Amino acid sequence: MSVIASLPERTTVVRVTLIAIGLGVLASPGWLQPVWSGSSVFPALSVVFTLVVAALVALWGRPPPELDSDRGARTERSAAQQVQPEGSLDTDVGRPRHYALLAAILAGAAAVVLVGLATQRFVDIVLVNPPDPNRGDMLTVIELAGRRFLRGRDPYASYQIPWQVYLPYGPPLWGPFLLPQMLRIDLRLLTASGELVLPVCCGMVAAIEAARARLISAAAWLILLATMAFDPDLLRFVTVGHTPAYWPLLPLFAILTAGEHWNAAAAVLGVLIAGRTTMTALVPVFVMTVWLRDRSRALGAALILTAAVVALLLPFFLWDPGSMWRGMVTNYVQGLKQIVWRSSDEGAIRTIGLTGWLLSHRLERFVELSQASALAVVYVVAWRALRRGASALPFLGLALFAFSMTTVWPVYYVHFDIVLLFASAALAETIVAVPLRRAIAGWAVTIVCAIGVVAAMVRLMAAPAPSIAVDRADQRRLLRQGFSRLENDGGRPYRWIVSTRAMLALPRSSASAADLVVTAQPFAPKATGPLVLTALLNGVSLGTVRADGGWQALRFPTPASAWRIGANELLLDFPPIRSPKELGLSEDPRHLVMAVQRIDVEAR
Repeated sequence: MSVIASLPERTTVVRVTLIAIGLGVLASPGWLQPVWSGSSVFPALSVVFTLVVAALVALWGRPPPELDSDRGARTERSAAQQVQPEGSLDTDVGRPRHYALLAAILAGAAAVVLVGLATQRFVDIVLVNPPDPNRGDMLTVIELAGRRFLRGRDPYASYQIPWQVYLPYGPPLWGPFLLPQMLRIDLRLLTASGELVLPVCCGMVAAIEAARARLISAAAWLILLATMAFDPDLLRFVTVGHTPAYWPLLPLFAILTAGEHWNAAAAVLGVLIAGRTTMTALVPVFVMTVWLRDRSRALGAALILTAAVVALLLPFFLWDPGSMWRGMVTNYVQGLKQIVWRSSDEGAIRTIGLTGWLLSHRLERFVELSQASALAVVYVVAWRALRRGASALPFLGLALFAFSMTTVWPVYYVHFDIVLLFASAALAETIVAVPLRRAIAGWAVTIVCAIGVVAAMVRLMAAPAPSIAVDRADQRRLLRQGFSRLENDGGRPYRWIVSTRAMLALPRSSASAADLVVTAQPFAPKATGPLVLTALLNGVSLGTVRADGGWQALRFPTPASAWRIGANELLLDFPPIRSPKELGLSEDPRHLVMAVQRIDVEAR
């Protein structure tokens, strides 16, 4: 993608540094709570996060001079600056080109290492943690809705997981998860890919900045990349996240808005709104911007934005108006107020934002009023700043900040959109893409890179036919439930299952049919008879076997439909059994069920 620098280096560094600080503030409750007791930690962090965003908006300034409304002149200037005689010096710093090339290579290598480390962390946590509806309920709902839709039924229905819940999102959020469902891929690998798109963008910009000898700016982008790569909340969100499905659209929207491609930006914003209604907060600022920058295109952009939302949502409203209305409007908000707000774990209170503070002081009746007031203030401030020629992007971020800090759904991940939108805005104003098709091509390359690196890491970290040996320390974490300590019998290591249910995680890079072989010794004394074992893989029954004592290989044929690429959950169910002590066989009080040496997946 052809680019030229569009900002003074100091401006870029300040912006990127503040964005990294904001991400750090959002992650700080995890290590502050153990040392800062009491309920004041979240109000204090809310104030700090507000100050960081306020400083970011105040110091943002006007748009770069290259971002004028004359796209033709901008393209000519860009081409003129890029075409230089061979062997000439860099026009900005007067250094030979080979120094700039070396700096770009080093920055690119550092970015590759950081993205690789982030990918390894994201994929690893997915592979060893099978999906859990109790933690990632929205992702579970999206999977169930996708199954309904793929069977030709309306996805906007009621689901039991085990509590009743509706699908509260539009097709741009749940639609991307249809492809991994059809390919039998763990949905969270798409989440990991979505989280990596912006870090890949940061790495690309760092290399570009280094190529122009703007080394401090390049270092700032690498620091922001590292902050995302090692952010504990982003890592935790990989296992339950659903919103990263639309995160790749944020840099595209920012680039189109910065380049004043109003119609294309309106279409992308319409897709974002159709996916998640929080993005509606951006509409007034966007419309103001188009009206003030190019009034002749304001009506067309507004119509395109509306058409995009209607085209994506109207078919489902026509399909079943009642279900759509309940899912996206009434039941969603009512459920939050009746369940989340009143939860005994204070999950809604212990959050960054104004809503948690209002709930803690029993002022929940002011939540909607505070949101309306905050947005009204932001829109007035944005209008006055835009009239003076300020950049639109920081005020788009400020509007999303005002909405999220006062939302009725106060969760930690709602603030990710704010930081990522600011990061996308800083990226868009650090570079200027020449033709629109090249900007879209560059954006598409980042998506391909993110998906490709996740796919490569899965293939590297998970085998097509994995094996779990109970004595391997690195595989201990795959034994999720029901296993006792490691023991040894004449050189044969094993672990007893001491519960009526044992659970294992089976990471796999293939979803083909295979045989599941459990090498084990059932506890089957004559007083109890053969052991009855039922196996389930990802909720699919593999059958029941009866086994007498002695070491043996228990084989379960597993169809391809039971597997997924990623984490697979294997459940071994047993009937209740008495302990050896209760049976008078020994003094062991444990309820021994079966001694397991290894579990192997054998490809057919």
